[in-house]
Amino acid sequence: YLISWADPRFAAADPHTHALGKNFIRLLTGIKSEEIRSVTVGRQWENIDIWAEINDDCILIIEDKTFTQEHDNQLKHYIEVTEKYYGNKAHSREKRCYVYISPFNQCIGDLSAKFTIIDRKKLLALFADYQGKNTLLLDYREHLCRYERQTQSFRTTPLKEWSTEAWQGFYMYLKQSRSNFNWNYEFNRSGGFWGCNWHWHYVKTDQVYLFLLFDQEKLCIKLGCEGIDSTRRYELMYKYRELCVDCDTGRSLKIARPARLRRGNYITVAQVELHDIQGFFQESDIVNVDGINAVLLPYERFIDSLSAAT
Repeated sequence: YLISWADPRFAAADPHTHALGKNFIRLLTGIKSEEIRSVTVGRQWENIDIWAEINDDCILIIEDKTFTQEHDNQLKHYIEVTEKYYGNKAHSREKRCYVYISPFNQCIGDLSAKFTIIDRKKLLALFADYQGKNTLLLDYREHLCRYERQTQSFRTTPLKEWSTEAWQGFYMYLKQSRSNFNWNYEFNRSGGFWGCNWHWHYVKTDQVYLFLLFDQEKLCIKLGCEGIDSTRRYELMYKYRELCVDCDTGRSLKIARPARLRRGNYITVAQVELHDIQGFFQESDIVNVDGINAVLLPYERFIDSLSAAT
């Protein structure tokens, strides 16, 4: 809808929305606003969410993600289809732009280098100076603003009052300094929770992984033993449960045994209540966001030492 407004045909109909449309295309392709001469836009060509032909030399491919993630190598497929079609002399367009739009909270994995990520902050910056009265666009901008406020509420809201968006915002903040950080919805017998895992270490002697995980209530030390038979897995989960507690010299990290051990591919062998993590909170149960990296470092080093000890 917004890309369509960039076409010169609509310049007089609504100058503000026309200008916004051109700025949007500039954000997605780098084409200067004054250089946009024609725009043709459509949906669901070869399952591609949105495509647009701009002028006579540019094709824009957009993957629009709303609460979903990439699957089945779809981005690779889109590139192959586009390169094949527009590499043909009959349809040739030298400028080919691939954009991944993620307006809501999402843990984005590795994407093809050809795809440029446009997130909510970039969209909000685009809409910031819009002075038009297009109700649809104004409602969309307010929706994004409201969602951003909810996401950033982890900074000023007591943890017990955090919404789903606040937890996601917290995890997204942590990911900025941890490239191996992964967060998603974890399903379990109780329904599930928003969790995140990081700092995986392979223990060669037992052929298992040790890693850390937040589960919205506590910090867990997890044992990854996928592919190991049930008898050996039973032995390992008790071994590492005791090892975690014994290695917490002087109980400085407050590492405790879980109430019960549940056998699976990924087992919680030890845990720490969030209020027992030194420096995790400021007053009134507000999380110490600015100091969180230093707060988590001792637990990351613990995993390192535990891996080395075994």
